[in-house]
Amino acid sequence: MPIYDFHCSTCGKELIDHLKKMDAPSPECCNALMEQLIGMPLLDNFKPQFFEHLADKPLFFETKRALRRYCRDNNLGMDYVE
Repeated sequence: MPIYDFHCSTCGKELIDHLKKMDAPSPECCNALMEQLIGMPLLDNFKPQFFEHLADKPLFFETKRALRRYCRDNNLGMDYVE
C-alpha cells in the first residue's frame, strides 16, 4: 500500500506516513475528508547525518522523512531534501 500524508484544513491536524489503499477514500477529520498532501518519494539512499546550518546547534536526522518533517514544520523549504 502507498504511504501518504494528509492535512485537515479545519483543525490543522496532520497524518504523516499514513497507509492507504489506492481506491480507498481519504481519512476523515472534523466531519470532512482530509486533504492529501503531495510528498516527495523517499527511495534514495539517505545516510544518517548532522545538519549544522538548519538551527543554532547541529541537528541529527536518521531518516529523510525526519529531515523533511523538520523542514516543513520550521518553514525552511525543501532545498535541503533533494
